[in-house]
Amino acid sequence: MPLSVAYAAAWIGEHLAKLLRRKDYLIRTDAVFLSVAFRELDSTKARRDLHWKPRPFAETVSDSIAWFAERKKVAPIGFPPIFGRW
Repeated sequence: MPLSVAYAAAWIGEHLAKLLRRKDYLIRTDAVFLSVAFRELDSTKARRDLHWKPRPFAETVSDSIAWFAERKKVAPIGFPPIFGRW
């Protein structure tokens, strides 16, 4: 979908929602903007200059959950089945 069409649809949707006094929008203009703003992010420079190697997603999330659980003194939670097992 072209950006101009997405932005126009979001703008119209926001204004219709306001007219109908609804607070839940299906899509917002700021979401359209952010979809374009962050599309060009790339880790090539970090890999090249800093020799950075990303870890697997599931491992990173698991370590993050354990880190927060340790500091907040709460029980760690299990992973949803969509992330698989390890």
